[in-house]
Amino acid sequence: LPLGLYYGQTGVPRLSISNVWQADSAANWGYTANNGSDMKRVDCNGDGTIDVNDTLAINLNFNLSHAITVTSNPTFNDRSAYDLYFVTNGSLFNPGDWVNAEIWLGSSSNPINNFYGIAFNINYEASVVQPGTESITYPASWLGTPGTDAIKISKIDAAVNTAYGAITRIDHTDVSGYGKIADFKFQISTALTSALEMPLYITNYLAYNAAGIEQNFTTSITEINTGSGITIYPNPFTLQTTIAFSEEQKNSTIKIMDVLGKEVKTIYFTGKQLLLEKGEMKKGIYFVQVVDANKNVLNKKIVVQ
Repeated sequence: LPLGLYYGQTGVPRLSISNVWQADSAANWGYTANNGSDMKRVDCNGDGTIDVNDTLAINLNFNLSHAITVTSNPTFNDRSAYDLYFVTNGSLFNPGDWVNAEIWLGSSSNPINNFYGIAFNINYEASVVQPGTESITYPASWLGTPGTDAIKISKIDAAVNTAYGAITRIDHTDVSGYGKIADFKFQISTALTSALEMPLYITNYLAYNAAGIEQNFTTSITEINTGSGITIYPNPFTLQTTIAFSEEQKNSTIKIMDVLGKEVKTIYFTGKQLLLEKGEMKKGIYFVQVVDANKNVLNKKIVVQ
């Protein structure tokens, strides 16, 4: 996002112009970014110009870390409910089917005004996805056209069930509108042997206007359904709800997790129906994950009112 905000700015190049992951000194440019840091920190490859070439340094060194603890980092905003949402090419999928989850921002009744760029994380269940089929693409949209007036980036890390994406304008001009800004595509795993619902949701995002002022949106959760092997009623619920299985469970593990993946409860269960008490669960969205004795996984969203 800073590349888009300060695209075309120039300053003193580093003595070492490189994309290598190493420590290099750099002279101050004398003017600051919106977070208070000198603009030299936006020049990722150190050549003295903030442009599309800096995205290569990000791609090559993505998620690397070092021993020095930084004193401040951008803070992402957790949201749980419909400016930023998915539109899928269906509601029921079989093993081998392709899912196209369009990422939409705004709607005809609630368009987005004065917008410039956004970075976001998509959380998904890697065991449901055919390995290596995940991708984020950015067609020309109301937000901009990559390679013309916008730049973009995407990364997939199946080990942590996360896809990282970002797209920003580079002409220092806000736009207004609504509709699709990206596509998240993947194939349903051909190795699936049981029905499940996979939650697909945006866990974090950071958005700016052209002045570098943060913008807030609300997000929704979408379920990718490969059949129904579990029923929960009532849902939403206030005090308790019933989890009913289509087949007898033997030595299954039931985990209740919040939207950030934190485990709230673990229940070891045998039978066809389980009464789940609210207990200390706060109001909000949770996920029920059932792992049976054969290691088959079943997921379902629940809402505590």
